Amino acid sequence: MDEVPEQDPDPRQVEVEGPRRFSESLLFTLQRRFFERGGVAAWSTGGVPSYITTNPFIARVYARIVDAFRRDLERAGAAERLTVLELGAGPGRFGYLFLRAMDEARQARGERELPIRYVMTDGNPALVHCWRGHAAFEPFVDGGVVDFAHFDLGHPADPWLEVARRPLSEVAPRGPLVVLANYVFDCVPQDAFECAGGRLHEVLVSLFAAEVPEDRLDPELLSRLRLEFSRREVPWDVYRDPALDAPLAACAREADGGTVMFPSAALAALEHLAGYSGGRLLLLAADKGYHRVEEVRERSEPDIVMHGCFSLGVNFRAFRSYFERAGGTALFAGHRPDYLDVCVFLRNLRPEGFPELRRTFREQVAEGGPEDYFHLTQSLESGSFLPTVEESLGLLRLSAFDAKTLALCRAGLLKHLPEASEAVKVEFRAALRRVRANYYHIGEGVDLPFELGFLSIHAGDHAGALAYFEESLALYGPSEPTTFNIGLCRQHLVPVPEA
Repeated sequence: MDEVPEQDPDPRQVEVEGPRRFSESLLFTLQRRFFERGGVAAWSTGGVPSYITTNPFIARVYARIVDAFRRDLERAGAAERLTVLELGAGPGRFGYLFLRAMDEARQARGERELPIRYVMTDGNPALVHCWRGHAAFEPFVDGGVVDFAHFDLGHPADPWLEVARRPLSEVAPRGPLVVLANYVFDCVPQDAFECAGGRLHEVLVSLFAAEVPEDRLDPELLSRLRLEFSRREVPWDVYRDPALDAPLAACAREADGGTVMFPSAALAALEHLAGYSGGRLLLLAADKGYHRVEEVRERSEPDIVMHGCFSLGVNFRAFRSYFERAGGTALFAGHRPDYLDVCVFLRNLRPEGFPELRRTFREQVAEGGPEDYFHLTQSLESGSFLPTVEESLGLLRLSAFDAKTLALCRAGLLKHLPEASEAVKVEFRAALRRVRANYYHIGEGVDLPFELGFLSIHAGDHAGALAYFEESLALYGPSEPTTFNIGLCRQHLVPVPEA
């Protein structure tokens, strides 16, 4: 069918790529190259925003939701160990925090072993190699809890487990598979459609730049591209796959002329993963997304945001349609999200069979969840904040002992720690140890061990400070402040000879 151009091309720019289906555009090849070239540094340098989905607070929320799902399964007579698979695990920080949160809950229950098998995956094999060698995962590897695998969302295949040395299909769970996806679906291929007069139109994208680059696969080209959109009529069975065509039709018809971003790659990958567990699957996802029909109708074209790489809003309403057609349901928070939509989806599972899951989701997400916590940190960051030590301890407990929250309290702590009672200082030193336990080093600019050491000195703990400064020295190398503080601590710890 004929393509309908939306505007005349800019004569000052040249065409890099002609009209393409959105998911097949060069954009996503460049996106992949960006992450392959950057590796862990894509996150450690701050190029890829990730704090909102990689902090101890959201990890604790996820752990409680997964544990509630596990309890519902046990109540129904399913005693098998739960398999949890993380998509797009990136540098690995969320996976580590999730495992820590699950392990703390295990210790509180007095259980000997973690009741899950955790599989971290990513489309970049170099990241899988990094996790395999990261010291933070060693206890979980030794305990048989965690494994690592390459899994490309755009081209799903049987993941090879690096620790078990066999494919996932050979250790696939008899019970449901749990899939976690944080800030993943906004970066993988999507398509775009509109419905007008009962007919389906696909939104195509063309790419232009001031000049054709020598290397069309250089990810730096992303920042220089201009996008143009055109439409073409397509049949309603555009994918020739009912698992995709049915939810697309439902979303397009109710969008009332709005542009429907359709997560074709994500849904195809979930369909693939569901095959490992007899079709039964729980998806716990958080992304820059939306799930209300009015939010779909508001969109007139693909909403691309550039930030080194790029991201797209995620249409969780399409996920809901897909899961409902597969005998499941969706759980959403009642409010409209500003930054982060946290959702639960069940596939081929009856929702009434999971009361603990529904209750925990309501308490942990709908009644004050990860986005609300993020709003709090933003408000603290934007003003002059000098909390007392007691107030800082309260915020640290609320945050599940998050390093950024500690940093936001730093000025107030330096002001108030000297006058705090010894009992409060003892509690504060214990809080610092818990912040350190959550530390997952990826080489970022903020030297957390140094900061912990500096605060420990002000809390009167020179022995603890010395250990933190020595860790800083090992991770970040020698510096004048680190060397000076190590000497100061050692001098303070030397026994004073009796007269």
